[in-house]
Amino acid sequence: MRFVGYLLPGVLALWPIEKWYLDCLLRHSELYAACISEEIFFTTAGQFCNPFLAQIAVGVFLVQLGNLFHQIEITTRCNFSCSYCAGRSMDQQDMDWETFKAIVDGLSPQHQHCTVSLQGEGEPSLHPLFWCMADYVTTSGHTPYSILNGSRLDAARIAATFPRIGISLDTLDASTAERIGRHNLTKVLRNLEELTAVMSPSRITVMSVDMGQPLGPLRAWVRQRGFGRHVIQPLARKDDYARHYGTAIRFTPRRQPESAVRPSSTCRFVQSDLMRFYTWKGQELPCCFIKDTTGIESIPQLKQSLARGEVPPGCSGCSELRPL
Repeated sequence: MRFVGYLLPGVLALWPIEKWYLDCLLRHSELYAACISEEIFFTTAGQFCNPFLAQIAVGVFLVQLGNLFHQIEITTRCNFSCSYCAGRSMDQQDMDWETFKAIVDGLSPQHQHCTVSLQGEGEPSLHPLFWCMADYVTTSGHTPYSILNGSRLDAARIAATFPRIGISLDTLDASTAERIGRHNLTKVLRNLEELTAVMSPSRITVMSVDMGQPLGPLRAWVRQRGFGRHVIQPLARKDDYARHYGTAIRFTPRRQPESAVRPSSTCRFVQSDLMRFYTWKGQELPCCFIKDTTGIESIPQLKQSLARGEVPPGCSGCSELRPL
């Protein structure tokens, strides 16, 4: 893995083969990535971290054997109140079963095997049909995945249903967790202990958001417990994220430069099938970074708008925008 990290900067200098190399990783690697439009951190249990991988893995959250990565926002409801979460300002709703089923059914036969993540701007396990949805992904021939906040873990069922699972955890300090809005840290850690008693820690990815809190103790704890990955995400700088941040977060969003005429632009998510994100309403988006869907009717329409220099609010300030 470390060798690959050193090799990639040279490989990435050859722009025409970037898509080919990404496809190779998608098919033959178990690399995990967490991306928020600005930076990417990869960390294995051996504490490997290489930002050069950002050039090819932006937008890939979970890379396993399979095709396109699909993320379905089955709920925006959450029992936490994290100050950095855009979902706390959204309508608190669940995706209905008919919408979910239509999305999963639509993945085949075009995408014969996909990783389908039940994950969005809420706590997935709060959806009353969460387990039915996970089972339906499996029976449809796909691999289920999710990222949970650890407050409602059914350890035995998770171990039996998910080949791998993500657990979000930002700190081991109870007062810091409460200040962030992550409640009852003691219960979360206890639930995680129960999960590792029935599921190998190597199958668990710990997801953290870097708000400037001390991360050393958490990194050491992850290594000591033998978790498969520790993914550390920076705060997103896009305006449709940053405008939701609480007053405790001092942050300057990256806004699109104002000008009379904006140049034509595009991004790799619009141009290529790297992933698909489905909002709780069932709207299909090219990535999971768009939190304001104003002015976005479809992916083809978004592509045309960007080509005309019209950047919708949900794409404003995104570092993925590139001139045509």
